[in-house]
Amino acid sequence: MVAKPRILARDNAKTILTILKKIIENDEDSTSIIDYPVLIGSCAAKWHIPSFRDINDWDLIATISQSISIINEIKTSKTFKYIKLVYYPGGGLKIIGEFIDRYISKDESSIIFDIELVSDKFNLKKMKSNEVLDYDEIGNNDDGYFEIDKIDFERIDYTQPKASGLMILELCCNVEDKILFPLPSNFLCIVAPLKILEALKTSHICWPTDFHKNIADLHLLRDILNYKDMSIIRPLCNPQRDELIEFLLKTRIKETENIRGIPDVFFVKYGDHPIYESLKEDKSKAWMKKSLFEKIDYQTKLNCVKEEAMAIALERYLIPMTSNNQETSYNMALVKICTTLTKGWFRQFAVDNYPQLLKLDKDLLSIANDIISKYPLKQKKKLALVPDPETQAIFNGIFPYTKDISSFDEIEVNNKICNVERSGIKITSPVNDNVSITAIITTMCKFGTECTKSTDWTASVVILPSEDLEAKS
Repeated sequence: MVAKPRILARDNAKTILTILKKIIENDEDSTSIIDYPVLIGSCAAKWHIPSFRDINDWDLIATISQSISIINEIKTSKTFKYIKLVYYPGGGLKIIGEFIDRYISKDESSIIFDIELVSDKFNLKKMKSNEVLDYDEIGNNDDGYFEIDKIDFERIDYTQPKASGLMILELCCNVEDKILFPLPSNFLCIVAPLKILEALKTSHICWPTDFHKNIADLHLLRDILNYKDMSIIRPLCNPQRDELIEFLLKTRIKETENIRGIPDVFFVKYGDHPIYESLKEDKSKAWMKKSLFEKIDYQTKLNCVKEEAMAIALERYLIPMTSNNQETSYNMALVKICTTLTKGWFRQFAVDNYPQLLKLDKDLLSIANDIISKYPLKQKKKLALVPDPETQAIFNGIFPYTKDISSFDEIEVNNKICNVERSGIKITSPVNDNVSITAIITTMCKFGTECTKSTDWTASVVILPSEDLEAKS
């Protein structure tokens, strides 16, 4: 269960400064971890890679003292459009906001910022419990006042792993690359190295929000770092990182899960954990072991297949909103398990026990709606296809002689798991029933080996008859 974030202060920079000063009031004379905040995210990537997409958001990791300085500098010369101090239980403390030039009102001049606060004295992921802060709606109070004195964080337990933000500051202490934060005072920031940016991008790649943007960024970073083996005969694998960077990545993933939840928790399951998890010898790989599957009882075997079918129904139909019928979506997913999506003993079990698998006994729509509300899809405006008059006249004439092709031969793809979608039409001559032309469109999504983080998509169009191919009756 993901704990709700708590907004400690909203649209009141003075209150935020008061809270931050209180946190460090007993450590004013302590030595700073690092001289400058560290810039991460897309803005840092843009500094390293000039061809990187344009951005206007600055993601920083900073000590509390540095964050106080940044807010004071913004107050002096800029105007806040909004600002809030947010506590993520198990995740940490952030200042999120946007500011504009005081004398320019255009939106193009605004700067969005996200400051992740770090301390080497206090555990900012763990606030001390008190009655005021246990109230979920604390950040929504109209007057914005509550007992600031009760905001207190636990001291760091040095026997426990450090927060990822603290690791990043320590890793960047000797980095010489710097950039000016857009303030009149020429506020300097250290630019995080590419290997840290790649690890941070990897740490949240499995969450659906902005996936297409994030996956493109990730593979660009890996290209620049030469992490990717470009040989066409070898699969792309998880890169070999430095030991410290790998530990940073694992810590960051845990913190992200505390903030955003585990990516696959919406998958339906019978019991506390998905059945397939207990059927894997190597937990890092996707494959179930047949010998373990054979040891479980019959109903558990059925439930295992149904879990897979329901997950596919959610992923491919209900969450993308290509279907709003959960029974139909489940049945289509079950067909894929029995045909093109799986193979071998698992597919054979599904085929043999198909009648027992047909009944859907979970409410998939409520699960899908919950995911859609948390991670709303960006809706694209559908443009109506209006053919020109000449094209329309041609197709109006042949439409009565056109029919869809409903069945196709199965495609085998070299022992790879591959999802194949095929569609086609056959147009018969209006003057000779023995003459026809067929068009078949095939799209294939090929999943790589267990270490591969991407899939290969191919598409082809075949027109029959042709010089190389002929249609068989």
